[in-house]
Amino acid sequence: MAECQSHARKRDNGRQQRTYTRKPYNYCGLELYVHPNGFLQVNSGVAEKLYAKVSELASRANVDRIIDAYSGSGVLTAMLSGSAKEVIGVEIERAAVDSADELMRGNGISNVRNICGDCADVIPRLLSEGNSEKTLIV
Repeated sequence: MAECQSHARKRDNGRQQRTYTRKPYNYCGLELYVHPNGFLQVNSGVAEKLYAKVSELASRANVDRIIDAYSGSGVLTAMLSGSAKEVIGVEIERAAVDSADELMRGNGISNVRNICGDCADVIPRLLSEGNSEKTLIV
């Protein structure tokens, strides 16, 4: 699991502030860092099998665009990047989106866009843009 060691230090106002030491983690064949507020499936063995199956099914769907709803730190989104021209991760937690953006950059994935927002608002907007018939939502 990606380790984030917490260190407390005092601020000028006497309150404690937490800082984190980040260490990389290899997860489902991807190198990533996950922010403590980010989301990652904790059972990596099960997650790897689940994500592989979803990726396999997505690649058979023959779509131009995949939307990964509630995408967390972007692992499944990254794995889906080979299954469509464009893959979009939608996640409400800013720290998770930042982790997902870093995951894509660090692994050379260029056809993924991560959006920070509520799926209930973002997905209808995305479907109104372009050809929604060639879009898969996972």
